Amino acid sequence: MYVPYIHRHPPSHAVSSLATFNSAPPSVMDMLELSSLEDYHSLQPDSWGIPTIPKDSISSRHNALGDAEHDTTLDLIVMPGVAFDESFKRLGHGKGYYDYFLTRYNKAKKASGKRMPVLVALAFDSQVLPKDKVPVDASDWLMDIIVTGDGRCLRRESPKEKEDGAVLN
Repeated sequence: MYVPYIHRHPPSHAVSSLATFNSAPPSVMDMLELSSLEDYHSLQPDSWGIPTIPKDSISSRHNALGDAEHDTTLDLIVMPGVAFDESFKRLGHGKGYYDYFLTRYNKAKKASGKRMPVLVALAFDSQVLPKDKVPVDASDWLMDIIVTGDGRCLRRESPKEKEDGAVLN
């Protein structure tokens, strides 16, 4: 299992190579491995109260973007959001962490033959708007599945679209 970890990117981080992002975000998100249930229980709340991986353990954890020792393919990512619409668009919290991670993962996937994970949104019924009501740009990724609190499960018909990148690519 992998969990998000947000950090300042190193100066050598090549943001400009990702065409859908015009400028480098001040922080980036990586997905880092949890090794056990005990590892999960050891997470400490950050300033927002979100259980987070301790900084002193980062170097010993595997990053889902991969390295020579690990061949990781993410199967599913639960995507947070403020709102979603019935055309599977997502309004995030405004920092671009997940969309930027997915763009980086897609680039790594193409180089190594990895497939993209299924993107699932869990939403209250009131968070799901009619088609084309959520504004998006070229860096936004479509959801594959939206599960609502009232029991609906919306599934995008053509997952092939996501193989080519973000919404407008």
